[in-house]
Amino acid sequence: MDDGYCFVCGEKNEKGMHLDFETSSEGIARVDYIIPAYFQGYRHVIHGGIVATLLDEVMAKACLAAGLNAFTAEITVKFLKPVPAESALRLEGHVKEKRHRLINTEGSLSVGKEVCATAEAKFFVR
Repeated sequence: MDDGYCFVCGEKNEKGMHLDFETSSEGIARVDYIIPAYFQGYRHVIHGGIVATLLDEVMAKACLAAGLNAFTAEITVKFLKPVPAESALRLEGHVKEKRHRLINTEGSLSVGKEVCATAEAKFFVR
């Protein structure tokens, strides 16, 4: 499944973000990242698609940490505050529950103590 070319975490992807997530077998994932300005949409603000991508990835890593090989089936992102370019981010995700082949997850993106975006997603176990 993983060939090392993931845009967010792939070590082989020359143009990727190269994030290295901390995980635990309880279905938790987190990472700290300084987001470069070249991911901005509006001036000094990170593009919403990049924010959604990061949240999707941290929740996917939470599934993998729990031993669940799954794909995103649905994601809902709430953008609470603009994410400043070149800021230090903390991404966290966890598995809420598993029902048969469907996994419910939650994620958050914070800058300092401020939560800038949250997400809920459903993953389908492969």
